[in-house]
Amino acid sequence: MSYFNNIESVFPEDIIAGSYPEHGMLFLSYARGGEICPDGCPGPRDRCPSFGRKKPRTITEYSRELLHSIPGWVFESHQMKPGTGGLKGAEFRQNILEILEFLGNIQGGKNEKKSEKIEDRAFFIATTCTCHGVLNLFYVT
Repeated sequence: MSYFNNIESVFPEDIIAGSYPEHGMLFLSYARGGEICPDGCPGPRDRCPSFGRKKPRTITEYSRELLHSIPGWVFESHQMKPGTGGLKGAEFRQNILEILEFLGNIQGGKNEKKSEKIEDRAFFIATTCTCHGVLNLFYVT
């Protein structure tokens, strides 16, 4: 639980839309309960045009800050057209290759003693845009 709390502490309380430590998940958003963002919102980096809030940093930037303390990958969604986001193919490919390499290193050889420390076997994957995101924490057994 303390490990999850350390990860959660990177994010300001006002952007945590849901925290589910039992599932290793955080939902992040600049929107508040009951607010629905319009499909055509361009998601500017510094402010929310729909609800008039300043954004000191994007959800993507907050998520990438975790990379200093835990292995992880951030899949940044880019608006392709109103209401539709997508991942850049080259970034997606690079992230997947790095995740596979990371998992291979954790698994090691059959005769190798595997670390049981959570810090050595945990990682996160976040899917984000400037205003919203979902972060999943994983532990390799």
